[in-house]
Amino acid sequence: MLLEFLQLPGNKFFSDIKETPVNNAANLSMFMVNVSAKLREAFETEHPGFGVLDIKARYRGLKYLQETLKILPQKPETIVIDDLAERLVAIGETIHYTSNQIRPG
Repeated sequence: MLLEFLQLPGNKFFSDIKETPVNNAANLSMFMVNVSAKLREAFETEHPGFGVLDIKARYRGLKYLQETLKILPQKPETIVIDDLAERLVAIGETIHYTSNQIRPG
């Protein structure tokens, strides 16, 4: 249905769109919705109000930590890495709390 709409005469920019890529994009979109719903369920018990933006912030922060650790000349101990990860994730969590609920750094 979407494909037919995009191929109408007035939509010349979409005239060469094929069905398979549109199908793949729709399926990927639904997959991401399902993944984010499961991740929200997993974090909801510890962090009420945890949303999709929180998921993005959490994993982006952890990715930045991974990349930063790669450029260090000497890899820190696992305990230090875990502490850094907890503090980094806590930064993103602060948007849901009032100032007296935020953990001191």
